[in-house]
Amino acid sequence: MIKKLLLTSFAMATCCTMPAQTWQAVGVTGFSPPVAQNTLTSFAIDHTGKLYVALSNAFDSAKVYVMSYDGASWTVVGNAAVSPSRGYGVSIAVDSHNFPWVVFGDVANAYKASVKKFDGSVWSDAGPPGFSDGQAEDLTITLDGNDTAYVSYVDQFYTGRAVVKKLNGASWDNVGTPGFTAGGTGQMTLALNGSGVPYVAYQDQANGFGASVMMFNGTAWVHVGAGTFSNGTCQFNHITFDHAGTTPYLCYNNGYNPFAPNVQAYDGANWVYIGGQNLNTDMDYQNNIALDGNNMPYVIFPDGSFGGKASVMKYDGSSWLYAGNTGFSAGQIWYPNILTDSFDNVYVEYFDDADSNKVSVMKLETGSFIGKVHPEELFSASPNPASAIVSIRTTGECGNAELVITNMLGNEMYRKTITAENFLIDISAWSKGIYFLKMTGGKNNFPAKKLVVQ
Repeated sequence: MIKKLLLTSFAMATCCTMPAQTWQAVGVTGFSPPVAQNTLTSFAIDHTGKLYVALSNAFDSAKVYVMSYDGASWTVVGNAAVSPSRGYGVSIAVDSHNFPWVVFGDVANAYKASVKKFDGSVWSDAGPPGFSDGQAEDLTITLDGNDTAYVSYVDQFYTGRAVVKKLNGASWDNVGTPGFTAGGTGQMTLALNGSGVPYVAYQDQANGFGASVMMFNGTAWVHVGAGTFSNGTCQFNHITFDHAGTTPYLCYNNGYNPFAPNVQAYDGANWVYIGGQNLNTDMDYQNNIALDGNNMPYVIFPDGSFGGKASVMKYDGSSWLYAGNTGFSAGQIWYPNILTDSFDNVYVEYFDDADSNKVSVMKLETGSFIGKVHPEELFSASPNPASAIVSIRTTGECGNAELVITNMLGNEMYRKTITAENFLIDISAWSKGIYFLKMTGGKNNFPAKKLVVQ
C-alpha cells in the first residue's frame, strides 16, 4: 500500500511570544458612524501619508462624509456632510495638493453622478452636479498627474453600460462614446496607466459575466487582451497598475463555488494568473488589491474560513501566503479596501458587522506580540495528503527550535534542528499509524500536531 501522510492540528491554538506581522488599529476600531445600508466606503492616502475614508453616514440620512486621520484621531473633513442628501457608491481620490475629491450617486439629483472637491475649508461642486445622463452606479474617481479628474460609472440611461468622463474646466466631457461596453456592465472600476490612459475593468454581462478590461486608445475603447478572460464568471473587479504604470493587475472573485479571489496581470499579450487560480478557496467575497514597492500584490477579503472576518494574503514571488494574523476583524467585514504608501506600509479599511457596521482602518505592523496563533501559521506539512516525502514549512520564527516526531509509544522517529524554513522528510519506511510533531526549544512555545501515515 502506498503510504500517505495526513496532517491535522493536535492543538487548536497556542499562546506564544514572537516577532511577527500583525494588524493593528489606526486610531481606534469602529471610529466612524455606522455605514448606511447597501452603500460602500472608499479609502485613499495623500502624498504626506494622511489617510482618508469616504462613507455614507447612517446617522445622517445616508449623506456622504469624509473622515481623515490626523495622527491621533479620525475627524470629519470640512466639519460637514459632502452631499446635500443621501449619497451612495462613494469613491475618493486625492490631488497633488493633498485635497480630496469624491464622486457619489446623488439622490438629490435624480440618482445621477456628482463630484465634490475640498479646498482646505469647504466642499464645493466640481463641475455641475448630477452630470450623468441617467442613474449612475459602480462609480470610481481618479486623477491624472495634472489633477484632471476622471470618473467611470454604469449608466442606466445606456441600459447599464459603461461611461467614462473627465472634467474639462467647468464641464464633464465624455471619454469616447458613452455606453461603450457590449451590454450590461457590473462592478466596474477605473485606473489610469503611467501615461494617463484610462482603463476600466468590469463584469461583462453580455458575455457570460466574465472579467473584461478595456482601454481608451485616443479614439475608441478597445479590449485589453481577450474580450473576457476569467475562468468563468467574476465579481468585484478591482484594477490597478504596477509602479511603472505599464502593467495592469486585476483582482476579482470567481462568481461561483468556491467564490475564490483571483489575481491576473496583463503581460502584453495575455492575462496570466499570479500564483495560479483561486488563491484562497473558502468562500471569500468582495476582495480588493494593492501592490507594494516591489510590485508584489496584497489582497484583502472576508475570509470564509474565519466566518467572513478580514484576512490579507500576499504573493511572495512563488505562492500566496497570509500577511499578518488571519481573521483579524471583530466580525464579518464588508466591501474592504487596501492600499500601500511610499514606505511600503500596508493599510486596510472595512466596515464591520460586529461593530454596528462602523469603519475600522488597520495597519500591518512588525513587532513582538503575545496572542493566539493558529497552528498552520507556525509550521505545516505539504502536500496533504502526501506519499513517501513530506515538505515541512515553518514561519521563519522557529529559530534554533527542534522538530521532534514520535510514534504512539513515544519512540522518537525523527529529530532536526530548524536551520531553514523549508525542508523535506522521507517517511516511506514508516509503519502505518499515528505520529506526533512537536517543536521544542528555541524562543517559542509551539502546539503539537498529529499526522497519520496510511
